[in-house]
Amino acid sequence: MIDHERCEPVTNAAVDIWQCNADGVYSDEQSEDTVGQTYLRGIQFTDSGGYAELKTIYPGHYAGRATHIHVKVHIGGRRTKKTYSGGHICHTGQLFFNESVTDSVYATAPYDTSNVARVPNAQDRVYSQQGGKRSMPKLGGSVGAGITAKIALGVDPESTPAAVGM
Repeated sequence: MIDHERCEPVTNAAVDIWQCNADGVYSDEQSEDTVGQTYLRGIQFTDSGGYAELKTIYPGHYAGRATHIHVKVHIGGRRTKKTYSGGHICHTGQLFFNESVTDSVYATAPYDTSNVARVPNAQDRVYSQQGGKRSMPKLGGSVGAGITAKIALGVDPESTPAAVGM
């Protein structure tokens, strides 16, 4: 996490992600009948270098959207071992993925059982209208051994953007 104006690491920021499972279902959603479940949601804090590491599965997809992971960055809050409160959100966005890697992942179980057509990045409204090319992590590894994703997010710690594309 980098302060986009000062080019300095943003420390102790809460990086909050959530995504759907391989079947395209989100946890804790009334419409999905998953209220109270908390899978594929999590927060990690940036260290003194502005780095946070999150481990998850490759996201599934659902009708009308490209493969993505939601991300919010919270600044200035208070944290304990189990809670985070206060502060403000300085970034709201989504991460998108390379089409050929997504094709390879979706050819494996359990992703290969989906009957829902996948929307390519270029046809996704959030990707095309909100700078999706800049929201694509660099992917490494392999489908068989595990995929890694790295991205440097430039944020304005003073900003409080409106939630868009969520």
